Amino acid sequence: METATERPESLLVSRDLLGRKVADILRRQIVLGQIPDGTRLVEDDLASRLGVSRGPIREAFTTLERERLVRTRPGKGTYVRALTEDSVRQLFAVRTILEVQAAELAARRVAEEPEQAAVLNALVERFARAAAEGRMSQIVDLDHDIHRKIWELSGNEHLADVLGYLTELSTVIVALEFESRAQWREVTPANHRKLVEAVASGDPEVAGQWARQHLEASLQGALSALRHVRSIQAPGTR
Repeated sequence: METATERPESLLVSRDLLGRKVADILRRQIVLGQIPDGTRLVEDDLASRLGVSRGPIREAFTTLERERLVRTRPGKGTYVRALTEDSVRQLFAVRTILEVQAAELAARRVAEEPEQAAVLNALVERFARAAAEGRMSQIVDLDHDIHRKIWELSGNEHLADVLGYLTELSTVIVALEFESRAQWREVTPANHRKLVEAVASGDPEVAGQWARQHLEASLQGALSALRHVRSIQAPGTR
C-alpha cells in the first residue's frame, strides 16, 4: 500500500499548488463581497464548481482560517467572515511593525553590500513600466517582488516568512486599490521608488521612516478601495 512518503513528489506539489489556487479564488471573492458574510462553504459544492478534489478545498480552508476570512464551527461547517475595515487596519498595523524592521535591516545590508541596491532599482523600473502600460497582474507581482527582496535583504528568514503570510491577504487588497484608483499609475510607482531609494541609501533610520510612510499610504489606499468595491457590490448601488 502506498504511504504518504511514497507518493510521487510531483503529485504532492500539484496538490499544494491547487490548494493555493483555490485559496486565491475564494480569498478574492470574499474580499470583494461576492461571497457574503455568514455564507456556509460546502466542500463538495466548491470541489464540483472549481473542478478539484476535496483535498485542495480543505487546504484552502486552512489557509483562509489563518487569515481570519473563514471560521470553522465543529460539527456545523465552515463559514465566511467578512473582511472589515478594522481587520484591515489590524493587518497593516502588524505589517508596518515588521516591514519597518525589515527595511532597517535591509538598509544595513545594502550599506555593506552596495551592489544589492541595483537589484531593488531594477525591480522599481520594471514596476514603473508595468504601471505605465497598465499591466495589472505584473504590477501586483512586482509590488510583492519589491517587498520580498527587502525582506530577503533583512537576513531574517522568520521575518520574511511571517511577512509573506501576512501579505497574501493584503496583496488582494492592494490589487483592489490599483483597480479603483485613477492616479495609481503615477502615485504608486513613485511611492515604491522612494521606499527603495531609502533602503538603498544604507541609512536604517531613513529606510524605517519611509517604510512606515509607505505602509500608511497603502493602508489608506486599501481602505478606500475596500469602501469603493463594497459600495458597488451593495444592493441598490449598481
